[in-house]
Amino acid sequence: MTNLLDYRRIYQAHGFQRLIDEIRENFLYDLIHGVDTQSYKPLSRYSTKHISGNDIVQYQPVYTSVVRESLRIACTLTVRKCSFLDAGSGKGKVLLEARKLGFEHIYGVELDPELHSISKSNLAKHDCERCTLINANVLDVPLPDDIGVIFLYHPFHERIMKTFIDTIERHCSERKIACLIIYVRPKYDALLSNWRKLHEFSKYMQDTAVFGYYPDDQAEVTAC
Repeated sequence: MTNLLDYRRIYQAHGFQRLIDEIRENFLYDLIHGVDTQSYKPLSRYSTKHISGNDIVQYQPVYTSVVRESLRIACTLTVRKCSFLDAGSGKGKVLLEARKLGFEHIYGVELDPELHSISKSNLAKHDCERCTLINANVLDVPLPDDIGVIFLYHPFHERIMKTFIDTIERHCSERKIACLIIYVRPKYDALLSNWRKLHEFSKYMQDTAVFGYYPDDQAEVTAC
């Protein structure tokens, strides 16, 4: 859990408003739901085998309102049942929110064993029968046949991101299904040149965009 020293550092580095945002968006979420998603994990605490080539980004929680708003938008853009995937699922906050919606199944893929373990503990406290957690490199995990929405909170750097996007496009093209990506802090959005930007918004410096991929330019999106 985030302690008083952590909050002091946030205040010193970012000011009073950021401290209030952290408490409102992260601390209160954990307090209300009885989970631990708020505490950061700097790269210095990762095993060297999990940060080879500097491909991953340190864990930090996405703000609750950003998760809820982006999922709401994605669900207004979809038309039929599908599965949901959080690539780089961390401690499971996004999965906890996605389970409240009408997805066929919910998958969380996380490379770091510690974060994966915390996520399992968090989800075990709630009704998550439709959730599957996978401790692996996302590139080693086959995409669900009915994938429709993928969540990315800047989980890895450009090399992995490019390969992952190529994998999604190939998967969807072969099955002739459309897919949405919710991309928070879209640093590598240039890699989504084959996707349509459907919506974007900004909250608490966590810029977010929703992209759609449509094989054969079809109009429908696989959906929740």
